[in-house]
Amino acid sequence: MADQNITALPVATTPESSDQILLVGATEEKLIDYDKLADAILGKIASKNFALNQGNKTLLQALNELNSKTVSINTDNAKSFITANKRAWIFLYTLGTSGNDGNYGIFLYTPSYSGIPTVRSIIRNSTDFTLSAKISNDYAEFESSRMYLQGFVLYCQ
Repeated sequence: MADQNITALPVATTPESSDQILLVGATEEKLIDYDKLADAILGKIASKNFALNQGNKTLLQALNELNSKTVSINTDNAKSFITANKRAWIFLYTLGTSGNDGNYGIFLYTPSYSGIPTVRSIIRNSTDFTLSAKISNDYAEFESSRMYLQGFVLYCQ
C-alpha cells in the first residue's frame, strides 16, 4: 500500500471514530485519529477570539453574553409583565385554536427618561394586538391588548 496512489484509495463519506488521517508535519508525516482531530478543531474554534461589534470575544463568551440578555416570559395566557427598564426587543405569541394560528407580535421598546416610553410594533399578525408600557422606577410594566401564552425579551445595549 505504500506505493499506492492516493487517488486510488476508497473514499469515506462518514468517517468512523477510529479512522486515521494523514498529516504532513514540519519534519515528518503523522497519523491522527479522526476524533482527536475533531476535538483539536473544536478546541481552536472555542478558544479563538472573534472581532464582534461588542469587542473581541470567544464564541462561548459571545453566546453567554447573548443568553444573559434574554429573559423568558412564561405567564400562561396573561396580558401583562414587567421587565428591566432597558431598550429591548419583545416577542409575544399565542398558540391559537389549531396550534399555529395564534397571535404573535414583535415589538421594540425604547425607554424614555422623560417618563414616556416608546413601544414600536415591528410585525404582528393582528392589528389589534398592541403593547403599551409605563415606567416604574427601574422597571417597565407592559400591558398587551391580547392574551399571550409565552414570549421573551432580548435586551439591547
